[in-house]
Amino acid sequence: MDTTKLGTLIVKFGAANAKATFNVYNEEIKKPELVEDPQTANYDVAVIGPKIANCEKELINAKVQAP
Repeated sequence: MDTTKLGTLIVKFGAANAKATFNVYNEEIKKPELVEDPQTANYDVAVIGPKIANCEKELINAKVQAP
């Protein structure tokens, strides 16, 4: 098994899912019932922020082109 190809495939799949998630998010924020909650937003950034940085690093290292 070629782990490099497997890793590249996984990263590409993740990038495609990220784009789909981003599109859903953009649609959701247009809805008026969505209320901004600074405390929740700060928590989300604190929890997710390091994972995003790691993901971005891996995407750059794998030279994956954004969809």
